[in-house]
Amino acid sequence: MQAGARVLRLENRLRLLASHDPLTQLLNRRTFFELIEKEWKRSSRIGYPLSCAMIDVDFFKRVNDSYGHLAGDEVLRSVSRRLQRCCRQTDCVCRYGGEEFCVLLPDTGEQGAVLWAERCRSAVAEEPIETAETRIGVTVSLGVAQRRDDTNSPEELLDLADRALLEAKRLGRDRVVALGTLEDEG
Repeated sequence: MQAGARVLRLENRLRLLASHDPLTQLLNRRTFFELIEKEWKRSSRIGYPLSCAMIDVDFFKRVNDSYGHLAGDEVLRSVSRRLQRCCRQTDCVCRYGGEEFCVLLPDTGEQGAVLWAERCRSAVAEEPIETAETRIGVTVSLGVAQRRDDTNSPEELLDLADRALLEAKRLGRDRVVALGTLEDEG
């Protein structure tokens, strides 16, 4: 019986390692793509809104250069915890790569996604992140997009959120930009 329990624990550990980022314990990119495909199909079938947010830690390279990679790792872990605290149980948070995160917001229109993104932005910026050596003030930029009738795939939704993120960074960082805002201005 002990051997069977040990094998089960090892299998569970392997599943966790295959689906989660080891540093932040968030979903990894591969698992996120599996989930966005499922939510996309569900959204198509039921007709509920689906939004996505791309999040980038502002000037993260400076954190690594100034304080070292261990401090940078702590910043990523802390940002990930703050993002998770802003999320509902149905939201999917992943470490998309490097200092970038992505959140899928089922049953959320663009207006709700923008409100959520502002809460996240504030949650990250409101208190410096404690590391072993110092306290580091960190901000994030967020790009938000909602699935529309002419959004053809999950990848296109991610691309739209990424375009909004790039605009947030271009406008000075530490802000939220929604794709609808970009379309209204352009």
